[in-house]
Amino acid sequence: MGNEMGALVDPISPADEARVRKQAARLLNEADAAGCFPTPIDRIIEVAKLRVEREALKTNFLQKLYRGMAESVKTAVSKVRALLHLGERLILVAEDQPDARLPWLKAHEAGHSYMPWQRDIYLITEDCEQSLEPTVTEQFEREANLFAGELLFQGESLQKDAQDLAFGIMAPVELKKRYGTSIYACV
Repeated sequence: MGNEMGALVDPISPADEARVRKQAARLLNEADAAGCFPTPIDRIIEVAKLRVEREALKTNFLQKLYRGMAESVKTAVSKVRALLHLGERLILVAEDQPDARLPWLKAHEAGHSYMPWQRDIYLITEDCEQSLEPTVTEQFEREANLFAGELLFQGESLQKDAQDLAFGIMAPVELKKRYGTSIYACV
């Protein structure tokens, strides 16, 4: 897997993958959502005690939300699709994001909030000038992506369903209907 720069990134270790999958399964069970398709993401957000708002995620807005906003965050604002403010238990989704992307964005940010090792670290760094090392941030992003995939595709369900379809461009279109995500996520 490559990042935006095309460089290789470290994969998630099997132990970390198991830890993330366990947390996602726990949240699915707490929300009584295991086996429900599409995954009822709004119920999951509610059980995780989060709320979601659409917002124009611009630098001046984020500076109000985060005291001492780090310079690295300021330069990344144009790339932000969604973010989590743990202190407010709030997921902010950029208002320009298409509806088909919302389940993934919500599930990804819920992962940051729900996985205890991420939640605890983000709570410490959220309201100060400190930021995480880039390698830790990348690891947390990969874990949150895995968490989102586990919530929305519920383990091996997507893979099993995909095997029953003819290979081709229409397969992810069909899977999108069942899983309530974007075609891109199904690909």
